[in-house]
Amino acid sequence: MRIDYIDGLRGFTALCVVYYHYSAFFYPTILSGVYIHATIVDIFFIISGFVLSCKFWQNKKIELLTGAALKRYVRLTVMPLMSILMVYALLKFDLIFNVEVSEITNALDFMKIFFVIEPNFINALYEGLFGIYFDYNQVNSYNPVLWTMSTEFKGSILSMAFLTLFGNVKKRWALYLIFATISLLSDVLYLNFVAGIFLADFLYSDDYKKYHEKIFDKKFCAVILMVLGVFLAHYSVESEFFIYDKLDFEPTQLIKLHPEIFYHTLGAIMIVFAIFQWNFFRKIFSLKILTVFGKYSFAIYVIHAPVMVSISAYAFLQFWHNGLSLATCIFLSTAIGFLVTAVACKLIYDFVEIPSGNLAKRVQKFFSDIE
Repeated sequence: MRIDYIDGLRGFTALCVVYYHYSAFFYPTILSGVYIHATIVDIFFIISGFVLSCKFWQNKKIELLTGAALKRYVRLTVMPLMSILMVYALLKFDLIFNVEVSEITNALDFMKIFFVIEPNFINALYEGLFGIYFDYNQVNSYNPVLWTMSTEFKGSILSMAFLTLFGNVKKRWALYLIFATISLLSDVLYLNFVAGIFLADFLYSDDYKKYHEKIFDKKFCAVILMVLGVFLAHYSVESEFFIYDKLDFEPTQLIKLHPEIFYHTLGAIMIVFAIFQWNFFRKIFSLKILTVFGKYSFAIYVIHAPVMVSISAYAFLQFWHNGLSLATCIFLSTAIGFLVTAVACKLIYDFVEIPSGNLAKRVQKFFSDIE
């Protein structure tokens, strides 16, 4: 089931991730004072919790969850594995240039320490099939952006387990509070999945219809939620903005949670709830250009970093050594990177993502046929 504004939101967040990484690599000063990138990841996880639970809340069939669980590993693994093997090949033939470019652009520190591992095919296979979920080391990873895959996989399984065990419980609000508290005490990233499940539950419940029949202004509520969400998404303990100082009452000390993580997660939940609250926001994220990016968002996610540190970086070095200005080098190499990424995403979607989806369905059918 596809929902246009969910696809659009997914596409928007994918573009934000690409923007952040390219800026950190080529033009790090533009990121000074910008802290919203962590919230973008939270939004991804909220969308996952929502999408995974939508079909269940529509008809309450447990077998849908069983099928989704059987497909999940294959569905999540094939694309990252492809990108890891691609990086292995690039490293093998010395076609990655992030260190050289970082010295010229003064890239953020984390851009200098990645992609410097000794290529090993067995290690690449191990990372793609198992390591990204259960034994991930970002510094020694073939694709450092895949750090989210462990949370995505475990959060997906936990979401389906929650729905299977408690989806038909009448007083679920208490369970949401319990699981939200557990997430805060263990790993706050899983709070996003809880929020996504709750949002889908609410959207398909009778309470949602009653809520929209009430007289109070939902536009006003949506705007307030969006403003507060964006405000919290920019929170940083390093920020000099005086209002953020007022948030340093450290409510997170009791649960030993870093305040930035707490506020960014809270901001992401507010932003997503605001989008669902008002049709105007939903129309914005239903724009065709955003839904197209949403369609290719997984491909964008797994391929943009390898393209950036190989083709974009190589182009940058060629322009730089030919005497072009830094700004011109950045513009041209970024444009080339975006163009190559766009073409690669189309090919990956057609020849990797769609076949991997079909493979996942065959895996589901195989296990479903076993008595």
